[in-house]
Amino acid sequence: MSVSSRIKAFAGTVPGYAILLALISLTVAASVIYLGTIFGAISLLIFAFGVPIYLGWGKTLRHFLLIALVVCLVTPPIATAFLSNELVTPSPAYVSPDGVLQQAVVSPFQSTSATFNFSVEVQPSKLPKDYRLTQIFLWVTNCPTDTNSSRGSCGSAHETFLNLTTPVSPTQRNVTGTFPVSFQQSLPGGQIFYFEFFTWGVNTTSAAALSSSCTGPPGQGICGFAEGPVTGTYGTIYGLVILELYVLMAELAIVLIVAILFYRFIKMREKRRNDMAKEAAGGEPTKSDTTESSSVDSSAPLASGGSSAPASKPSSKAAGTRCPQCGASVKAGEEFCWKCGHKLD
Repeated sequence: MSVSSRIKAFAGTVPGYAILLALISLTVAASVIYLGTIFGAISLLIFAFGVPIYLGWGKTLRHFLLIALVVCLVTPPIATAFLSNELVTPSPAYVSPDGVLQQAVVSPFQSTSATFNFSVEVQPSKLPKDYRLTQIFLWVTNCPTDTNSSRGSCGSAHETFLNLTTPVSPTQRNVTGTFPVSFQQSLPGGQIFYFEFFTWGVNTTSAAALSSSCTGPPGQGICGFAEGPVTGTYGTIYGLVILELYVLMAELAIVLIVAILFYRFIKMREKRRNDMAKEAAGGEPTKSDTTESSSVDSSAPLASGGSSAPASKPSSKAAGTRCPQCGASVKAGEEFCWKCGHKLD
């Protein structure tokens, strides 16, 4: 027996069915966690749609939908366990790509307390010579796709966006090393927040006000929100994440169901075509069929009284296109059934 046959045979058992469903759910969960939504959708189609077809599980529409339901229900709790653990793990200190802003952190990172300290080290000597630093800004939000000029992208009634600022004195502006900046801020509990520091100043040549530096992920050379703080317990964060993942899986399930229904439509149409082809072949016998019918006719047993069929059965001419003896399709006007040799009255 080949490996493929063994896998299919194992999948046909109850333990095999359960184990393979668990592996499919784990694979889809890993794709959502580490590869994102698009690859999660692709993984769902491959492993919750393609694999069942390969294993012969998708014999009925109900069976297909049951597999999809199990995968969509099991995947979010698995993925949430990993994501929640990552979310409560403190982020590293963030820096600006040009090195002006360094060691941007929030303390404590996870707490149910109401007040948090956001701090950063500023090194003015790394700024352009024609730039005069005037302010340090801090953005804090629970929607990392928001900006100061564009808010509401998360569509939440509890969306928070704080725009905090502190001035830079001439003494601080002229230091050769770094000087610290910090913000004390109270935040609502039970949420995940994100923060970003950036500078604001004036170009002494053009007199234009602009930002020159902003914090971002270390080593990536870009600006962006850093995670933190987390203002809730692990259980609270788990509840927030699993709700979002179930919404995501519901959206992905729509794609999966459409694929299943399309597949079933194709298979049903293929079955109808095959049935029609068989019926057409029965109605128009080939030469070999005629020869077979002749041999069958010579040895076909007759009913008592010399009649070849019960008198109660209608003739094929009356019935139209069916032999009363075997039910095969026959042409109107034929004297004998091509299949069983029965004489048609």
